[in-house]
Amino acid sequence: MKYGFLGFVILMLGMIGLIIIVMFESITIDNDTEYYTLKEAMKASMLESIDDRYWADANNPIIECSNGKKISGVKIVEQKFVENFTRRFKASIGGDADDYKIDFYDVIESPPKATIKITGVTDDYKLVSKDEDINIVNNLSGILETCK
Repeated sequence: MKYGFLGFVILMLGMIGLIIIVMFESITIDNDTEYYTLKEAMKASMLESIDDRYWADANNPIIECSNGKKISGVKIVEQKFVENFTRRFKASIGGDADDYKIDFYDVIESPPKATIKITGVTDDYKLVSKDEDINIVNNLSGILETCK
């Protein structure tokens, strides 16, 4: 009888261990997906929101690169960047997180810089977290470089 009970306890501990492993694997996959989507959407949105009139204007500042090249300065349009980023992020996100909160911090037009914070809430683990949301938070700061 005691060996039967011991076998049952070992099976239950194994099942609980598998559940915890699957839960953390899912959270990790969601985090990676959000980070790489954030990174690619930020890069593409910055390139897409360059102000063409400012770039073509002869009066904009000339930047001297470390390799000796001289290029004209680049400026992005803040509203266009926010719109492009939101559209791209929404179109390409996947995973188990249902709700996203996108916060834009420190969006500077010239020189182009942006800081974005994405908060994703997963609803799949309410039993484990006692009806509290598990938030996946990713922050990224990006600067659009013009010298190469």
